[in-house]
Amino acid sequence: MKGATASTNALVVPEAHVHQLLTAPRVALLLKEAVLVKDGLAGVSRANFLEVVHLHDFVLRLPEELLLCEARLTALVRRLRVKCRAENGITAWLPTLQELVELVPEEGVACTGASEKSP
Repeated sequence: MKGATASTNALVVPEAHVHQLLTAPRVALLLKEAVLVKDGLAGVSRANFLEVVHLHDFVLRLPEELLLCEARLTALVRRLRVKCRAENGITAWLPTLQELVELVPEEGVACTGASEKSP
């Protein structure tokens, strides 16, 4: 299991890097500048820009620890699912899947923060 754990952890590293890039202060400054000219964008470009703004807001609210835990569990669930399918059973897979599913409300609470908006 040592190799599987290392492999799972290796899949989490890019997630951590992406989170750090998206939460960098420079990104917030660039988005703030871009908001000033968003009205000049065409329909699809404006929609894409607004989606980037929403993604940035989401990532800022999501604690890095929760993101990494979710990424680690997702990688583990995928690995266990393959193993369980090969063995024609799901009992070893279900507890880890349940643990991943239990993170969803926690993510929702983190994303709503103090606002009354839904995640």
